Amino acid sequence: MGAGLDFIAGSQRRAPVWVQRLALEWAWRMLGDPGRLAGRYAPAGAAEGLKG
Repeated sequence: MGAGLDFIAGSQRRAPVWVQRLALEWAWRMLGDPGRLAGRYAPAGAAEGLKG
């Protein structure tokens, strides 16, 4: 669910289509609200980097 409810409620806008097509909507949201989302996405990004 996550941001889906925010999109339906209209409290958050979706990323531009080109960002969605690149599957980077998570990065778009993080850049828009880094204080809230950076801590959530940073561990996952570090884990991906370790996979190599």
